[in-house]
Amino acid sequence: PSQAGIHVVVKIGDIGNALMAIPNLVALLFLAGAVGRITKEALTRR
Repeated sequence: PSQAGIHVVVKIGDIGNALMAIPNLVALLFLAGAVGRITKEALTRR
């Protein structure tokens, strides 16, 4: 394969990884408050 072809394949892979990461990052933002609250409750019970 040509050098340019390899770069295209790598770019497509990078885009695929980004598309998989975006929903997970959004979910982290939504769940951050709940995780903090649950952690605080668990630590105060000790």
